Amino acid sequence: MRVEYVVPSRLKPHERVDQQKLAAMAKGITTEGLQLPVLADRSTGVILDGHHRFAALLILKARRIPVCFVEYHSEDILLDSWSGQTFTKDEVLRRGLAGELLPPKTTKHLFRSGHHIAEELPQVNLTVAKLLELR
Repeated sequence: MRVEYVVPSRLKPHERVDQQKLAAMAKGITTEGLQLPVLADRSTGVILDGHHRFAALLILKARRIPVCFVEYHSEDILLDSWSGQTFTKDEVLRRGLAGELLPPKTTKHLFRSGHHIAEELPQVNLTVAKLLELR
């Protein structure tokens, strides 16, 4: 997967974030840097994985967000749920585009191999200083 650096406005969350987890994420990025990019659908910009990373980067005033884009409707990307609820990919995209956000940690995305998406994302290892330099 290739990492691209995009303006934050190109990305649209489909889940809200937990404020405590967000604060911890922002602090972790400040002290240890950003390890993983966000994952989003190429055609819509809807975030599939990394809502807390994305929101923390907004708090830190990053001008560019590291993203791996995928074709969400590909058979290689599977949709599951942390909450036991059932969703469709179209509903995830619709909610992201409409700003009708699901609760935090509702959906879970996997590769057909069964690995969670975050396990397959490339490492970016960016310090806050480096993130703020990106244009």
